[in-house]
Order: sequence, then C-alpha cells, then structure tokens
Amino acid sequence: MGIKNYLIEGGSGTGKTSVATELERRRYHKVFVLDVDVETLNRRLDGRPNEPGFDPAERRLVLRYHHTREYLPAGIDIDTAGTVPGVVDDILAQLA
Repeated sequence: MGIKNYLIEGGSGTGKTSVATELERRRYHKVFVLDVDVETLNRRLDGRPNEPGFDPAERRLVLRYHHTREYLPAGIDIDTAGTVPGVVDDILAQLA
C-alpha cells in the first residue's frame, strides 16, 4: 500500500509544525491548510520574539494575509485554536 501525502498550509502561528509532528507521531505522512482566530494568532506570535511575524512590519503582513487569505490554497479549513491532539483528530476525521 502506498503512502498518501497531504499538504499542511497556514500562516505564521497557526500550528503547522505542531500538527505535522503529531500526524507523524501517529504514523500519518500527510500535509494540510490550517486557520486560527486573530486573538490566538497574535498570542502565538507574541511568544516568538526571534521568528517571522514578531516584528511590527512582519506582523502587519501576517495579519493582512490572515484577513485576506492571500496565498492560501482552497481546501478544508481546520481550526487550530485548540490542542494539537484535537486539531489532528479534526484532520483525521476529514480523512475517514
């Protein structure tokens, strides 16, 4: 049986890396598109002082992309405001 691949996409602070790590832990080799509310996005970016999206100019760009959904492919929206295991459960439910 072949391995299915999925694309995980989302803006800064939406949880892409955490979700990919959890999917790999569960032996899924998938990639998806993630979304999060602005409050959670800002809180996550505030906690990353040395990463893209912390600098005020970068933050404005991240928030613009979040609002306009520029550069996001069409797909199933997955809300990443919850726990990582919960987000992965939501993704896997879409695969069933």
